[in-house]
Amino acid sequence: MILRPTMKELNEVETEFNKTILADYTKPAYSFVSVIEKSSYSPMSANLYDDPAMRAKLYPVIPKNEYGCIYPMSKFRGDQTYCLCFLRKKEKG
Repeated sequence: MILRPTMKELNEVETEFNKTILADYTKPAYSFVSVIEKSSYSPMSANLYDDPAMRAKLYPVIPKNEYGCIYPMSKFRGDQTYCLCFLRKKEKG
């Protein structure tokens, strides 16, 4: 897993890897890019970096496990929250 603040930096890592001998023996199966954004339902802060919840998303602690698992994100929720008005969604959290 590679974490970088910008797509440009991710591309630079990929470019540098592709210049290595190891790259000649590997073939990417797929790639996955995740974007972190502040929810419109959470309290607004003048500076996002002052919000502890947002900082935890921007700078996650990556466990030093041998294996990791990434699952696809789905906006579907059993109670169909996307059909509710903004204020009701905010109440539900």
